[in-house]
Amino acid sequence: MSEITSLVKRNIKVFLRDRSSVFFSFLSVIILIGVYILFLGNNMRTWISVAPEGTAWIGYLVDSNIMAGVLVVNSITITLGMFGNMIEDNQTGRIKGLTVTPINRFTIILGYLISAWITGIVLTVFMFVLVEVYIVVNGGVLLTLPSMVASLGLIVFNVITTSSIMFLIVSLIKSSNGFSILNTIVGTLIGFICGIYIPIAALGNFMGTVSKFIPFTYNAILMRQVFMKEAMDLVFGDQLPMYAESIRFMGATNVELFGWEITPVWMVVILVATSALFLYLTYEVMKRRKIK
Repeated sequence: MSEITSLVKRNIKVFLRDRSSVFFSFLSVIILIGVYILFLGNNMRTWISVAPEGTAWIGYLVDSNIMAGVLVVNSITITLGMFGNMIEDNQTGRIKGLTVTPINRFTIILGYLISAWITGIVLTVFMFVLVEVYIVVNGGVLLTLPSMVASLGLIVFNVITTSSIMFLIVSLIKSSNGFSILNTIVGTLIGFICGIYIPIAALGNFMGTVSKFIPFTYNAILMRQVFMKEAMDLVFGDQLPMYAESIRFMGATNVELFGWEITPVWMVVILVATSALFLYLTYEVMKRRKIK
């Protein structure tokens, strides 16, 4: 246990010491928020213009929708940045110093993973506080205590599941250049995958179907269902069932795949199963990798 603790502390210190890595881990989120404030905000309001006319809470609803996606993106990019330690250690040869010690390879892998979980949870909770401040300053209201607890629980769940999936992808990369390309690809596509730039429902049937095979889609839906609940109650009130199509358009409802309704319970099951599978595959990949 002390070996894992030492590795976790070491990985976190290495990451935080490199300010550029920390900055670029937040860069995708910064860009998303900037694009939303400058361009997307008004468009999003027109997309839900079918809401009860004259409501004063549409801005709060739109902010909640986007910021829920931002929290999911943050959980992905922060942990991805943490995994850069593994690439750097392998490329510089520092990992040799670990493999020649009595520490086994499984412990080393666990050290990378747990340090990514801890950093991802702490920094995403920090982003959650900033998001709540932004929403309140922009005319919204603070989440109630039950919704806040549920949101924090989902942050932990999202960090663990998204990082477990990204861990396999990073384990297949052997160079810093390859990792930089991955960062660029993820930073570019993640806003579309999580339905932030454009609601997934607006992308057409084909892309809508493809998105249901991407686990991050379910992370975003689960977060929206919790994070947007109070805003939807304020905007739609007792008429909520009448506006099911608008809510579906915003990516806050259950989805259907080949006639099967994927409820929140099934989303959790899918994410847990996918994460477990990807972690196992990651272990197999790294167990067989030769240390150069």
